[in-house]
Amino acid sequence: MAQKRWFFDPWKGANYDSSGFCGKKVLLVGESHYSGYDGSQGPPTSSFTAECVRDHIKGEPGTPFWGRLMNVVAPEYAGRKQEFWDAVAFCNFVQVPLKGNQHDRPVGLQFAESTAAFLDVLEYLEPDRVLLCSRKSGDYLPPASEEKFSPLKVADREMTVLSYRLPSRICYLAVSWHPSSPGGYWSGLLTEPFRNFIDNTPATA
Repeated sequence: MAQKRWFFDPWKGANYDSSGFCGKKVLLVGESHYSGYDGSQGPPTSSFTAECVRDHIKGEPGTPFWGRLMNVVAPEYAGRKQEFWDAVAFCNFVQVPLKGNQHDRPVGLQFAESTAAFLDVLEYLEPDRVLLCSRKSGDYLPPASEEKFSPLKVADREMTVLSYRLPSRICYLAVSWHPSSPGGYWSGLLTEPFRNFIDNTPATA
């Protein structure tokens, strides 16, 4: 990769490249950052993602996103934030900070302009599995391999599964709901399908 096209440097846990999470290199992907700055402060820097993760580990006040994500993906890590975040990588799909809060969604152009950056993140981190927690971001993913996979089933709902051929491995990606989605889409019902997706090679359609 000649030059990174992302703005926010991804979080990469200390054990991501070694033991990882359940023995795999797992990348968790959110949708966007909300700066919340009021004009007297400068905008977020490239280290903002890592700063958010570290604040969550320390128990600093902030968005409930981080806790919701961890509680569903890895409920067994309750009370062990540092251990969990050391095991995984994280980035947001949209690479510009949004003013306001989680109710202010990115627009189409902001998603589209982040597609190339996301591909760079995949090539940099080379994950085995990706959980994309933003169905809207799923509409702007870079082209995937042509192979078709059976969707992950969660009650009467389905999550799309794609694959990417990276330099050293095939990466499988599942498109899920955002942890702040209304309607109860993000719940403990996702834990088992997520774990099965991480542990097993997805079935072809």
